[in-house]
Amino acid sequence: MSQKPAAQISRKTLAIKRTDGEPLLRTDLQYDVLHNIFTDDHAVFTDPHQTLHGDPAGTKVCFRDLYVNAIMRSPKATKVLREKMQDVPTFATDFAMLALLTNVGRINTTMSFFPEMKTAIRTYHPIPALQRTAGNLQDAPRIKHILKACILDEEEGKNAPSTPSDILSRSSAGQIPSTTITNLIFVMANFSAPLGQSHFPEDLEFLDLFLPVKISSASRARAFLWLCYHFLEAPSLDQDDDYDADGSAQPNPFSEQRSPGRLPPLIRLTPEEYVLENQDSEAEKELGVKLVEQRAGILKNHTAKGHLDVVGDDDDKASVASEPKPKGRRGAAASLNKAASAKEKKTAADKTRRERLKKVKAEKEAPLSAPPSFDDDERGGFPPEKQRNQYPALLSNERQYPTEAPQHVRRQGAPRHASSQTPEPPSHRPHPYLPYKHYNGRHSRSRNPRPAAPPRSMLQQTWHVVTHSDPLVDSDDEFADEHVRHDYIQRLQLLTRLQQQRFPDEEPSPQMDVDSGSVTPTYRRPFV
Repeated sequence: MSQKPAAQISRKTLAIKRTDGEPLLRTDLQYDVLHNIFTDDHAVFTDPHQTLHGDPAGTKVCFRDLYVNAIMRSPKATKVLREKMQDVPTFATDFAMLALLTNVGRINTTMSFFPEMKTAIRTYHPIPALQRTAGNLQDAPRIKHILKACILDEEEGKNAPSTPSDILSRSSAGQIPSTTITNLIFVMANFSAPLGQSHFPEDLEFLDLFLPVKISSASRARAFLWLCYHFLEAPSLDQDDDYDADGSAQPNPFSEQRSPGRLPPLIRLTPEEYVLENQDSEAEKELGVKLVEQRAGILKNHTAKGHLDVVGDDDDKASVASEPKPKGRRGAAASLNKAASAKEKKTAADKTRRERLKKVKAEKEAPLSAPPSFDDDERGGFPPEKQRNQYPALLSNERQYPTEAPQHVRRQGAPRHASSQTPEPPSHRPHPYLPYKHYNGRHSRSRNPRPAAPPRSMLQQTWHVVTHSDPLVDSDDEFADEHVRHDYIQRLQLLTRLQQQRFPDEEPSPQMDVDSGSVTPTYRRPFV
């Protein structure tokens, strides 16, 4: 029995803590409490939907039918799950028991309960007491999504009540049921300590009903059902209250006759009596070992196919599967330890791979976050060697341009570059836009090697224009710059090439006014 005051009970100790592959036994689940809750046959709860047996909404049902029907009506429940729960009542009860533990926070959202699970962010745990059929118990996150989606029709698009007082005010006002059974349990778990102060003995609170405490399972189940009826149907009244004055109020069916308005007493157990509860049968123990071995075989098969290998370098690869396991309990325990070790190796390899990817990404994004600065001299040279190494992405596709503009497009009196300047060697890749030559009024592409180019790439020229040009100055005045003129020539050649692709039967006639330095492409047909 918990000996801590209600205010000192930590929610961190509520969830079950087990290693990967370790079965959840009856004592972990407090199975006898679940069994008494779901086998109670008091049909006193109002079902807001059509019942499992086809009765209309508003029919009184037992807790088991109310809870199972709420799960099946959830929008997040899959069609396969609904059909399985409808066709196999035993599976529906087992799944509902697991859902109730998830509802109160006893099952951690990192747990999974089907052996085919592949993700490395959850741990697999067989539950022999709740796997009496071949149904898939899914995993805790999916179960929690199903429970969260259970709402009443009048709560659609609105916030469901989130405190015990809100729920009590609804039931007192005649709204029956006051909320869904799943939302009520979420609220009671969140307000476990206040409920303990108002209804439980001094050393207990609501969540203690599902923890391994030395209190009989039958009395804990009865106390839980009493609270559900108290909040969903009608607040329980003391004998001193005049609830029978008009004959409308009904006593809580789970109360003691001597105190109908109070929580039924919780029966304490001796250590000997406590040991007799929640005992796993031999068949369940054997089933647990069998499910662990089944999981180990699935891991081995997936590893052989490469499904669970870590993506990364050859020296960082690790597998989450373990070696073939010997049969028996000791063999199963050894296989679980190996699986846990393999999982740790996989996590470390994933971390290393992510760090390498971040490093590569940072190197690729470095030129964008810190653009290079180029020398603003007449030569327009490349950045120094240090900057060339720092920004390889910007300088990897440099193109070599002629030191001088072509003779037939250079304006008279235009300055030439110093003859002492050494041009960069031409690229091995032919330039896509070679200058045209005039042959009897027609143009053809020159097949001669293109001349040496000025040592300024297109990116450098663009950066120079953006940082040094005055947008208010006429563009013709900028033509005195050798690089600007060469940039115009390239644009003209690109337009000419596009025109030829669009109208192959008609040839453009680019013209240049040498005196003014302007280039005007003219076509027989307007370029679109």
